[in-house]
Order: sequence, then C-alpha cells, then structure tokens
Amino acid sequence: PELATDYSLPLGDLLKQSPDLQTYHPTTVLETGWDILFFWVARMILATTYATGQVPFKTIYLHGLVRTEDGKKMSKSHPETIIDPLEIIPRYGTDALRFAVIQNTSPGNDQRLGKTKIIANRNFANKIWNVARYIEDIIGDNPERAGAKPTSAADHWILSKLQQSQEKIHGDLDNYHFGEAYDTLYHFIWDDLADWYIEASKAEPNKPLLAYLLEQVLVLVHPFAPFLTETIWQTLAWEKDSLLAARQSEKIIGHDGKRAAEFTEIQAIVSEARFITNALKVAGATLYYTDVPFLKDNAATIKHLARLQDVTEVTDGTGLFLTATRHKAWLDIDKSTAQSYAKELDAKRQQQTASIQQLESRMANKEYVKNAPKAVVGQTKDQLKAAQELLATLDAEYQRFGNSN
Repeated sequence: PELATDYSLPLGDLLKQSPDLQTYHPTTVLETGWDILFFWVARMILATTYATGQVPFKTIYLHGLVRTEDGKKMSKSHPETIIDPLEIIPRYGTDALRFAVIQNTSPGNDQRLGKTKIIANRNFANKIWNVARYIEDIIGDNPERAGAKPTSAADHWILSKLQQSQEKIHGDLDNYHFGEAYDTLYHFIWDDLADWYIEASKAEPNKPLLAYLLEQVLVLVHPFAPFLTETIWQTLAWEKDSLLAARQSEKIIGHDGKRAAEFTEIQAIVSEARFITNALKVAGATLYYTDVPFLKDNAATIKHLARLQDVTEVTDGTGLFLTATRHKAWLDIDKSTAQSYAKELDAKRQQQTASIQQLESRMANKEYVKNAPKAVVGQTKDQLKAAQELLATLDAEYQRFGNSN
C-alpha cells in the first residue's frame, strides 16, 4: 500500500504505514566502509532514532578500502585501477573473486587486490574441485555412507582436524573475522585434506569416510564458494535432488585423540625422510627399524607418503638415523654421502656469511643510509633480511647432516 500523503502527519506516523519498515526494521548488522562512518552511518543512526524512536541496527561492520596491488585507491576517475568483476568472473570464476576479496581481510583495514591474488584463489578453487573429483572416482555412485567410521590413524587425525577447523571457522564467522575463517579453511583443505589425508588414503582408502568427508567439506566451504560447491553437490549421485544450500553443518563423528596423535608421529617421520632424500638426491631409499610395532603397523602409509622403496624390520643395521622420532629407525644412506653434502653446505654457509657482512657494512655506513635513495636503502635491508634467513636454513641443514658421524 502507498503511504498517506497527509503532510500534516508526523514523519514517524508516516513511516509506521510502511509494511517494509514494519518487517525489516530494526536490522541487526550494517556493513559499510570505514571512510563514511561519520558522513553517513552516524546520520543514519541519529535520523532514524529521532524519527522512529529505535536504533536502526545493533552492529556496524566496517570493512577497509580495496586498493590496487601497489596500494593505490581504486577510483572511477582512474579506470586502470579498477578490478571489473564482469571481466574477472568469466575468466577466473565468481568464487575465485570471492575468495580473493575475503583473503587477509580484517575489519577497518584496507586490503590490496589484483590478478595475482585472484589467480592464486582460482588455483584454490581448482584444488577443491580436484579433491571432489578424486573422491567421487574412488567411492563410486553408491558408497556406504551410513557406516562411515575411522579405522586408521589418518582417519582419526583428519576427523580431529575437521572438527577443529569447523569450530574455528564458525566462531570466526560469528565474530566477523572473515579473513581468519578463510585462512583456517584454506590450510585445512590444501594442507590437511589434500596434501596429507588424500595421499595417505591412497595406501588404505576408507570409502565411506571419504564420502562423509566430502559432504562435510562442501557444507563448510559453501558460505565462501556457493557456486563451486553447489555444482559439485549436484554431481553427487547419492544426493539426488537435494540442495547444498539447505544443509547445515553437523557434529563431526567420533574419533580418538590418541590415534590422531599417531598420525602426527607418522607426519614427523615422513617429513624428515622426504627432507633427507630430497636434500641428498637419493631415490629408492629404504627405511629400516628394529622392534617397533608402530612402524610395522603403519609401514604401508609411511612407504607411500615418504616415497620410499620399502619400510622393513631388521635386527640391526647402520645408516642415517632419523632424529624427529623417538623410534629407532634409519634410512639406508651411507654416512659418506651425508658428509659430502655437509661439506657443500659449509661452503655455502661461508659464502652467505661473507655476503651478510658486506650488506651489514653497507647499512652501517651512515653516509650511504643518508644519501642513497630510499628505495635503494630499502632494497639493501630486504637483501640483508633474506640473506640472514637463508643462512639460518643452511645452518639448520648443516647441523642435521654435519653431525651424522
């Protein structure tokens, strides 16, 4: 119905005739930029409270400005600074753009956005798609989802990680910490699910649990990437005509913390074995152990994840012993190979130390700092920091292989 045109009525009485006002006022959250807080938001509060006697919203979320990759403000008067969604979406996808806008955002702080960030998040969207395709290929069209339960250490570990991520993401979203929620989601999917669990599952796939994980992950990702996840959901043969948008997160099925911790131990063994074989450029190494039931029970998983020739139990032996685990285990790599690599590392350490001394001497020169262009001085500082970080890495590697006597 139209509002009465009796201008003798007070504004409050006129507003009361609006069905939209009665339905939607007051609201809960106003989302806006920090730069118009006093120009617009404060006036909205004062005018609305004056006219209706009610505060129009309870919470104000102030987002930062979206700037270019080099920090410039995006402006219609400078079209070259603008990211046009109508150009970006057909090329990279709507959800890639959504991911990029959310990534690293925090209330009231400006953020930089460019194609580099969008491309990185297109890759993240592709990772989610590939994980879904892999799981669907493994489990088929009619998996036994009702009986999903953890059996291996990896199963218990991924359920523990899923529960932690679910709780963290929900808490962050409830408190408008969108950037932190994205970060948790990214690392769970890319690091925990794809890099570790999916790879571990190739050694002993738990098909019902894989189906369950896919469903729960799609529900978790949906607020961030609705188009991608709904498309994947519609390819799940067992879901028939259901809509992902209608699903809610549910409590994660039970899992054992001690079994989850076992996989953390496996990760330590695998990571060290990978590091050693990659650093020494050794292929087809075998991991030996003596009377370690834990390694015997998880031999297939460790062999697959560490890309080893085998994991074998022996009565005794020598080689390059692992230091990241309490278990007695070693790789069949002779110490002379490690010592030769240690000599190479020592030579690199000496070269890096000399480079750092030169950069430190340059920064200690007050005339250089005072008279050189700021960009050049800044570049020198960055070079010094990078050189120091590289030396720290070289020192750590040298300590690992130099003490293999």
